[in-house]
Amino acid sequence: MKISKIIASAILTLSVAGTVGVGYSVKASTTTTTDRITREVNLEFANLQDSDKVIPQADGGYLYTANSASDSSAVTVAQAKTNIIASYETSLQKTSSALTIVPLSTSYPVTAKALSPGDTYYSDTFSGSGWKYSGYKFYNTSGSHYMLWENVNASGQVMDAGGTVLKYLGADASFVSVYDSYSIYQIYGIQNPGSSAAFYVVTGE
Repeated sequence: MKISKIIASAILTLSVAGTVGVGYSVKASTTTTTDRITREVNLEFANLQDSDKVIPQADGGYLYTANSASDSSAVTVAQAKTNIIASYETSLQKTSSALTIVPLSTSYPVTAKALSPGDTYYSDTFSGSGWKYSGYKFYNTSGSHYMLWENVNASGQVMDAGGTVLKYLGADASFVSVYDSYSIYQIYGIQNPGSSAAFYVVTGE
């Protein structure tokens, strides 16, 4: 299955909540960090129009499907972007210009996330030191052992659920097909992301 940059169905999960806590601390001015997160959020939503509708999720993300527009809880992509940036700015104000960011996960994820072919998951921001992992182990509902992966502002690696490396992804790698002959589950890992506002994207193939 070929996937283009225009995705028919997408799960958008970005740093809407839980961005402040015990973790990696970086000094930054509100202006420069807000500008950076704005650019990164625009990259995350690059496959959608501002007028498209997305559904807020209980776990702090946004779901985009062909039926999003008819959901009573849906908001526009423009409003979702505003919410994410406002939450980020609030975090900066609370910490008096010392931003502390909680990583997605410091251990291999155990929660499975199903992706139908064409569905796409957009991650929270990765920050901090040491190894950080995706919050989910992903699998394809079609039974395929293939998934498409992309880095945004990062270099990382795709692994099986036990941490065996399946594919190294260079900086800003775009929709790399990864196959695991033994398992349907795949996870993402990145080492020492720092404060770069790194993301990953995974699509059911």
